[in-house]
Amino acid sequence: VVIVPIKGKVADTLRREHPYFLTSAIPANTYANLDEVTSLGVGAQWVVRGDQSEQRVHDIARALWHPTARETLDAGHPRAHEISVETALHGVSIPLHAGALRFYLEAGILE
Repeated sequence: VVIVPIKGKVADTLRREHPYFLTSAIPANTYANLDEVTSLGVGAQWVVRGDQSEQRVHDIARALWHPTARETLDAGHPRAHEISVETALHGVSIPLHAGALRFYLEAGILE
């Protein structure tokens, strides 16, 4: 198996054209005997319907990012430890729901 890296000008062009792409790496030994490879990836996003109330979406975001939810999140996927409130909006290319916007403003993630 050969994994072709996506980096440099090619990666920059793709990220400009498709803002949901993030610089990512495939860790060493994800595939037998292969070193780490720089590539592009997409982040996981929690998406809600626009007709949900602002308060409900705010409360969901607060619950999802509450410190006590960390254990559940980490148990769900091997790379979940990389998910953080500080990077939650990286690669988001759709409008935020008003409730999510309020949460991220209150959390100091947005100004």
